[in-house]
Amino acid sequence: MEMRVRFMLKKFIVVLTLCFLVGCTTRRNTSVTHDTNRVLDAGKVASQLLRKLNLSDSMEQVSDKVMDSVFMQGEDLTDDKVAYLATDKGNSNTIAVFVADEDTSVDVLRQHLLTYLDTQKVTIENNYPTEVFKISNAILEDNGRVVILVVADNIEDARKCVNDILEK
Repeated sequence: MEMRVRFMLKKFIVVLTLCFLVGCTTRRNTSVTHDTNRVLDAGKVASQLLRKLNLSDSMEQVSDKVMDSVFMQGEDLTDDKVAYLATDKGNSNTIAVFVADEDTSVDVLRQHLLTYLDTQKVTIENNYPTEVFKISNAILEDNGRVVILVVADNIEDARKCVNDILEK
């Protein structure tokens, strides 16, 4: 009888130990543990948006230097950035993804992007009035570290894609 109790006690200890080990493991599933300031890869996000919005054929990537000049008024405020602009004249489609550097708040990036959008509206309103609507309804969202700007024909699909990426 004593041996049987020892055997059961050993089994109980093993099961208890396994329970503790399972309870102490970390979760890697981001849908369960949501980090609002998680850093995304700007290139991957921009490519994903291009693909989901079917804009790959009509847009081209711009260089970092052009991005700083066009979007950030000459300042480099990011750790990572990628932007695609429409290749067709008069088309304001834009996909831009910025990862704020450690010293820059997302609000500063957003303000620069709002300035860009205002400038675009003024520039384009006389020649391409239908584009003003797209610019006025641009999607400008962030997760505390990453800012995404999308100007597209299908605003609802673009908003859904951006919210999915930022997990909003």
